[in-house]
Amino acid sequence: MSGVLSRVDHEGEEGSWTLWRRRPRPALAPYVLEIQGYRERGATPVIRDQLPVPFIPFIVVLGRGFAMKYPERPERVQSLESSFLAGLHREPVRVRSFGEALCLQINFSPLGARRFLRCDLGELAGRVFARSELAVARDLEARLLEVADWPGRFDLLEALLAERILAAPPDDPRVEAAWRLLQRSGGRLRVDALAAELEISRKHLHALLVRQIGAGPKTLARILRFDRAMERLGAPLEDAGLAGLALACGYADQAHFTREVTALAGASPLALRRRLQPDGSGVMAEGW
Repeated sequence: MSGVLSRVDHEGEEGSWTLWRRRPRPALAPYVLEIQGYRERGATPVIRDQLPVPFIPFIVVLGRGFAMKYPERPERVQSLESSFLAGLHREPVRVRSFGEALCLQINFSPLGARRFLRCDLGELAGRVFARSELAVARDLEARLLEVADWPGRFDLLEALLAERILAAPPDDPRVEAAWRLLQRSGGRLRVDALAAELEISRKHLHALLVRQIGAGPKTLARILRFDRAMERLGAPLEDAGLAGLALACGYADQAHFTREVTALAGASPLALRRRLQPDGSGVMAEGW
């Protein structure tokens, strides 16, 4: 049975939007972390910073598209007028709407993205691919546009994902085991311990994961730690504050945590905390 469809409505200075969320059926859980629906309304564009995450987001655009750029390369703006997929990133990406948006987002685990796309993910790392480069996206758009209500869209999308993913060839068992061990540890598992567990060399492990997932074990662990820390950063801090959060998420100390967050998000933990939306709908950007 599919998961419960939750809904959050937002009205504020940042804009107006509705976010629907659902976790998929158990058979898809290793491959699809969550399915989201998003509808934005109003004349004011919404601008967010999309931070590095340990999953592969695939956005099926049903209305107006988006514009995207990297804060470190502001002169390069990419128009995303239709569906798109983003490989694993190590830097934030700034995304701007046009005041109206309607889309669904599938958050694939690396294992799920490989099964869905039927290819290795190494060539996707650090890049965003538009619909014209993703033949499977055109069919999804066309079929979802025929459904008028959100429960129906989620049901159809989940059925299509299950049909394609569960019929895909199996993953390399070493890649599957490496990803699950890293994920289970929250990125705290050392690379040498991971290689020993899989009975392969560190060099072989690195090459295998870069080719099939898009990043080596050290980078994957780094992104997993960061993602776990971002989840906790948005919640009320405990008495130990940022130092306690840093230690709980696998950082050596608060200084290490601050360096890593600044490198991956382009802002300090406290500056980032002020821009996090409490409803889980992202990090608001400070201008385009």
